[in-house]
Amino acid sequence: MGAILVVDDEPAHRFLLRRIFERAGHEVVDAGDGAAALRAVAESPPDLVVTDMMMPVMNGAELIRRLRSEPATAGIPILAASSDPHLADGADAVVPKPYAWRHLLKVADALLKDAVLKDAVLKDAVLKDAVLKDAALKDEGGPR
Repeated sequence: MGAILVVDDEPAHRFLLRRIFERAGHEVVDAGDGAAALRAVAESPPDLVVTDMMMPVMNGAELIRRLRSEPATAGIPILAASSDPHLADGADAVVPKPYAWRHLLKVADALLKDAVLKDAVLKDAVLKDAVLKDAALKDEGGPR
């Protein structure tokens, strides 16, 4: 399963989300606001960020903007939980609040599967490119 960063300023919500994702087999780290989430991402990039939008210190919109602006974090899938989907611009998916835990888990799992597929396609493309370059060098009499 995947590593998920849960970001919410409400301790009860973080606890609930942690339980939902851990029971589904995911590894979970949590943060109480966007600034703490950025520090957590810098320490160990997650496979998915699940964020609330309305938080003190740094809200979800700013967190999403900052994650998308850095090449190292731009590809991390982001699931926003918000009663107003317009607040979640830049997220890969939005689950409206209040959410049903099964729906939340289904969307999170879909984002994780999509990320794994994209990663596999990228690795395959890099490998094919390396093989083609090696073949071209051999045709030119280069290193073998």
